[in-house]
Amino acid sequence: MLATLGAFLVQGHAKKPSNPFSWDLSYASVFDSPAVIKSDSVARFFRDADSGRLANKHMQLPAELFHDIEISKVKTAILIDYRAFWFKGHRVALFYVRTSDSAYVDLYESSGGKPRRRVLELPRFDKLDRKLKGVKPEFPMFEHKFKFPPYFIYSGYVGVLSQYRNGTSTQMLLTAEDILKGDMKPGRVTRDVNKAMGIP
Repeated sequence: MLATLGAFLVQGHAKKPSNPFSWDLSYASVFDSPAVIKSDSVARFFRDADSGRLANKHMQLPAELFHDIEISKVKTAILIDYRAFWFKGHRVALFYVRTSDSAYVDLYESSGGKPRRRVLELPRFDKLDRKLKGVKPEFPMFEHKFKFPPYFIYSGYVGVLSQYRNGTSTQMLLTAEDILKGDMKPGRVTRDVNKAMGIP
């Protein structure tokens, strides 16, 4: 199991660099894991979104996320990107950037158009950085399936956590439970974000 989990983490070997951090934004290399079923619909969604093959163009990450990045000034960058299955389903991306003297987060929702930027206090960013730096991949709670009672649950891999520190890039699969637990409470990654941002 440890060997399989180890396959979830990709150390900066992006197949198609389209950003300053050499992250694979098609996530094909990240989903290429023994733990992911070959017919995984989320993996296909991200590949099609990255190539522009989806009818809804807003499902593709916008170029604005990376257009003003000066890589020489970036100390840490974190991208939490996932497909949300509740309601009609859409894409959500949180892009955190820290330089030596400033930090911000860009929030992108495919249902809402262009990214919205919020300046962050450095201690808040650093708190989030400490939490996410040590996060380890986990298996989906219910493997790859839907589960209805007692709540509607989609279980499987729904996104990717991409991180950049000191010139090194890593990418890791996120499960549905990382974002939202079956009792509709924040999952472990969402909980870390909320705590760092001061959200109850």
